[in-house]
Amino acid sequence: MPHNPYTPPAAPVADAAAPARGEPPFAVRIASKLLWVGLGIAVLTQLLTLHELQRNPFMGLTVSAMVISLAVNAWLFVKIRQGRNWARIVYLVLMLISSPMLFITVRSIFARSVFEGAMVTAELTVNIVALYLVFVPGRAWYRSSAPT
Repeated sequence: MPHNPYTPPAAPVADAAAPARGEPPFAVRIASKLLWVGLGIAVLTQLLTLHELQRNPFMGLTVSAMVISLAVNAWLFVKIRQGRNWARIVYLVLMLISSPMLFITVRSIFARSVFEGAMVTAELTVNIVALYLVFVPGRAWYRSSAPT
């Protein structure tokens, strides 16, 4: 049989398998724990404000929004720990959107309750530190191969 120069090669062709990402680095593990601590503080803070919501005619809607917010944050924290780059970016955007309002209202929160104001400040601080850890020392891990 004569050799046809236009015949495609017979070699098997496949995409190269991406190497496994491995365990998250120390900074990402600490950030993950801090995010969960911040979520715990947020739950406690929101539970403390429930007594004020009794006068709110939209209490059901407000509580629903709180629960959805906490659930979305928890889901993002799981994805951040799994190495999903989009999750840390989404969480950063959410923090950038919500933090200015929190900075504006923190004075009134402290006026209402020093304990609640301290908790809100602690939550914000913990979240900022966690974001620093996943974006600065942890960035190389998020940019490495896709997670398995």
